[in-house]
Amino acid sequence: MVHYLDTNQIKDNKEYLKIALNSKSSYFIRDGKILEIVKNNIPGGSKILEIGPGKGDFLMQLNEFGYSVSAVDVDDYLEDLVKKNFNFAVADLNTRPLPFEDEEFDCLVAAAVIEHLENGAYFLKESKRVLKKGGLLILSMPNVFSFSSRVIFFFRGEIPSYSKENNHITIFTKSILIKLTSGLRLEKDFYSRGFIKIFGKKIWLPDMYFINKHFGSKVCYQFKKYV
Repeated sequence: MVHYLDTNQIKDNKEYLKIALNSKSSYFIRDGKILEIVKNNIPGGSKILEIGPGKGDFLMQLNEFGYSVSAVDVDDYLEDLVKKNFNFAVADLNTRPLPFEDEEFDCLVAAAVIEHLENGAYFLKESKRVLKKGGLLILSMPNVFSFSSRVIFFFRGEIPSYSKENNHITIFTKSILIKLTSGLRLEKDFYSRGFIKIFGKKIWLPDMYFINKHFGSKVCYQFKKYV
């Protein structure tokens, strides 16, 4: 688990973060859901920007399916082999414009990124700026409104996905996301498979939208730019 670091500390702890990011990619990248969304909605050859690509696994997948891929992150954690093949930029996602032109991309992917940002509202406005009309913005983050989160918050006054020990600092409800993405339409939401824990043992529940919405720990939003 990565502990919280501010912008300056991130720069000073590059090797620590690189090791942490190399351990595993975000949930909806690992389970293939975001790749499925892209393939079903974005034609091959289209321009895709990944925010926070980590070591670059998803960039390589997109490249294999014929997409023109770029990436931006707060620092460079990409594997050398990956970096040679893509347009990559380093930028402060909280306070600086994304280093790309207006309406440059057909799709933006930010998997497990926005919950780490101090200024997520600014990041969303920049995401809209560089996205073409008709393009997709795909975001994923912790599902803080799951049943287990609500119960823990009721008894402890804390949200498990935002503990003192991790680096999640920003919470967005669906309504706040919709307000901050004016000009984009929320088309779909997806949830990780739901489960409950009994005496520390994880019990998987039926893989159904309603159940996942209330018992899944992650959520993915699919927005489309219409103006």
